[in-house]
Amino acid sequence: MAIDAGRADSEGPTRSNTDLRAPKWLVRVVQALAPPGLGSPNELFDVFLETHGSISQAVLRIPGAIAAPALGRARDAFYWKMDNWR
Repeated sequence: MAIDAGRADSEGPTRSNTDLRAPKWLVRVVQALAPPGLGSPNELFDVFLETHGSISQAVLRIPGAIAAPALGRARDAFYWKMDNWR
């Protein structure tokens, strides 16, 4: 069986024989930081592990995924608090 490296899709991440899972402590940290409605931390890790192939690469993408919804909720809460301040 010959391997033709020129035609294989070698640029994408490869899944290992073992199923990658994020450590429980890391899932709890993401759960504490993620705003409601974003989805479960396990789903978030599953998507990033599928696209990037390693836990270290997935962890680097988590803050970017959490930042926009979290800042949006913080802005809304601030506006409501200022509106009801009187």
